[in-house]
Amino acid sequence: MKIPEGLNGILINTVYPDSSFSDLLQPEDFVYKIDQSYLNREGEIMDTIGGFIADLIEEKFIGDPVKIFFYRNGKNHKIEGTLKRVPTLDLYRQQNKNPSFLSGGFLFQPVNRALVGGDSRLESSLRYHYSYYIQDELYRFTDRDILLSGIYPDPLNSKYSGYRYKILESINDRTPSDLEDLKSLWKKFYGSTISLKFRGVNLPIVLDQDTIDKINIRIKKRFDVEADE
Repeated sequence: MKIPEGLNGILINTVYPDSSFSDLLQPEDFVYKIDQSYLNREGEIMDTIGGFIADLIEEKFIGDPVKIFFYRNGKNHKIEGTLKRVPTLDLYRQQNKNPSFLSGGFLFQPVNRALVGGDSRLESSLRYHYSYYIQDELYRFTDRDILLSGIYPDPLNSKYSGYRYKILESINDRTPSDLEDLKSLWKKFYGSTISLKFRGVNLPIVLDQDTIDKINIRIKKRFDVEADE
């Protein structure tokens, strides 16, 4: 790689699109110093403070500058970038309260770290999707994937129990960009038939207003929860 002998550092494997340094760094750049701190081969900080790269960044705020020293193609480089918020990374941040939408006994929630990390029953395909959401640029299709995370049992929705933990693909052939968009689309189509398609499932969930209303009434009486109409 044509770097000085004995120089420690880390090799960049992936640069996330739209991240703070997406226009400055490239895969296979060899980073050996951040601000005034040198790195070892494990990404640890080689000074009296110790810790890891993440510890350096965690102490900073959006808008703060960060200097990075690295080698690329045998040449030494120094760049300065500005930390920014990356919306596509929000799902990896821990959230104590996960917003939800409930109607017809179906509970929808956006996929994020709190949801995926807290439920061991999630199928492997969903965990893969979560892990590679940025790397495989899956955010091109939605701002945030929506999961059918729960079903309040009722005679009219019991046949759909196998749809739990599936990612919602569309409602009446419209792909909701996030939970708020799903709420708007649900309200728009509520007076007619609602068709919900899920990733990896051939048959959709089909509901009409009368069915939804009956389920909501019984769910309220049995579980004391209100539908989000």
